Amino acid sequence: MNETVRQWVAKAEGDYASASRELAGGEKCNFNLVLFLCQQCVEKLTKGLLMARCTVAPKTHDLAELSRLISSLEQDWQWNDAELKRK
Repeated sequence: MNETVRQWVAKAEGDYASASRELAGGEKCNFNLVLFLCQQCVEKLTKGLLMARCTVAPKTHDLAELSRLISSLEQDWQWNDAELKRK
């Protein structure tokens, strides 16, 4: 894993940790923030995977687009587009 990929993974782990802390807030939990942080975590991990496969990750927040790019590199990759586009 190169340094750029390590940085993306570290950022994703930070988003996950922040989401976990927010969820622990009980009734004061900001669920919209948790959802945003989880989306960011997945986005950063998918971009890290693309970079690990020597591909430039596009400047997009579209998880369905990122998933399609990964599926062109990883035959076993499967993620339902409808699930990724759900809002």
